[in-house]
Amino acid sequence: MCGITGWIDWEVDLTRQRSVLDAMVKTLFRRGPDAEGVWLSPRAALVYRRLVVVGPEGGGQPMMWRCGNSVYTIT
Repeated sequence: MCGITGWIDWEVDLTRQRSVLDAMVKTLFRRGPDAEGVWLSPRAALVYRRLVVVGPEGGGQPMMWRCGNSVYTIT
């Protein structure tokens, strides 16, 4: 089973919190030893660990989608 973690903060620049994010993703290793993804912005931090069961070529995360001038990111 895959694992996700992260947080949103409207007041703190999360790009300075990479070491915290790295520690958080290490706790998820058993949830998904096959792949790891990180998305970090000033206001949001997302991390995932993946256990590849089906479709190893199409399940990379975080996933990003552009619509006009906006970019949406999910994990």
